[in-house]
Amino acid sequence: FGNYANVEGAEIVAVCDVRKELAKEKVNNKNIKVYATLSRMLKNEQLDMIDICTPSYMHKDMAIKLLKAGYHVLCEKPMTLNAKDAKKVLEASKATNKKFMVAHVVRFMAPYMYLRSVIESGELGKLLRLDMKRISSIPTWSWEDWMRDEKRSGGVITDLSIHDIDYVQSI
Repeated sequence: FGNYANVEGAEIVAVCDVRKELAKEKVNNKNIKVYATLSRMLKNEQLDMIDICTPSYMHKDMAIKLLKAGYHVLCEKPMTLNAKDAKKVLEASKATNKKFMVAHVVRFMAPYMYLRSVIESGELGKLLRLDMKRISSIPTWSWEDWMRDEKRSGGVITDLSIHDIDYVQSI
């Protein structure tokens, strides 16, 4: 939510969170409506796109529902927890002619953008090897502790190392 305030031309119309009171506290803006259910928000608002920032296991169903309802969708990583579900999301995007993008934020962080420019320019020679490491504490803060449940998060590789995998593939 806080990052959208820094996007020129972006207008936040509504926020939806099952923890409505917490969302109201975070939003702290009378012009932005806060909803506890997605269905109520969709019924009451005119939106151009929706950013899905939910636990990973919810991404597939929400993305397909929103694409079929006519929205462009930005979805936090991982796209889904498996390839079969990812294919279903891509099929829904194609069928509805709506844009779907996974928010792989590492690509857009200044140090990674700098590294990309150095690699692409060849100023230091050809890249022969790149070692990536993901170091993080155990996420004990997630809603209903979903991050520590491999069935709901996909585990370390799907939830954290995906940043490095995406970055390496993108360069």
